[in-house]
Amino acid sequence: MLHYLSMQVKEKYTVLLSKDLQNLPKNNRLHLLNACVGFKSANLLVSRSSKNYNVAIFSSVMHLNSDPALIGVVFRLNPTPRNTYMNLKSNAYFTVNQVAESLVIPAHLSSAKYAEDISEFEKVGLTKEFVDPYSIPFVYGSPIQLYCKYENEYIISESNSVLVVAKIEGIRIQEQLIAEDGWLNLSENGGIAISGLDSYYKTELLHRLENAKPKNG
Repeated sequence: MLHYLSMQVKEKYTVLLSKDLQNLPKNNRLHLLNACVGFKSANLLVSRSSKNYNVAIFSSVMHLNSDPALIGVVFRLNPTPRNTYMNLKSNAYFTVNQVAESLVIPAHLSSAKYAEDISEFEKVGLTKEFVDPYSIPFVYGSPIQLYCKYENEYIISESNSVLVVAKIEGIRIQEQLIAEDGWLNLSENGGIAISGLDSYYKTELLHRLENAKPKNG
């Protein structure tokens, strides 16, 4: 049996209940609740509309499954569906491009609300990278790139959002990042993490540990 020592906590905590959160100014609430779950991945999604290619930064891309290879992306539907989501509905294929340090500024600028007929590539200074045989371009300079296909979606009524499930049909990875066992050293590729709505962080590898096993006794 494990024994835990009682320790006096020296740090002071700010306590916010549900009613306190609701009473916060809107911007304060947005910053707080977007950051309190910790770091999130930073990815640029490239999709195709009827007129051009759109690119936008997302912090809601998540791993779902390895076999088959599936990812999930959460889209807000309020007040109106976003351009990227509508593009995926009309053209199932899109690319996911990890944001490197050199891409942070233009990637952040892609979060602005542009009209559907305007391509963020030209507005923010990102470059399209066309690679055979993929029908959607990648973002030039991204160290890890996924070519994906929309498979299904699930409405999250509590937040007026939708979880899109997509199949990974191709991966491009800078060669120096991948180990023999498939592990990726994300601290070596200049990859960036997001906290909140506007804060970007570098990553650093602390440990690579063995799979945890139950302890005897």
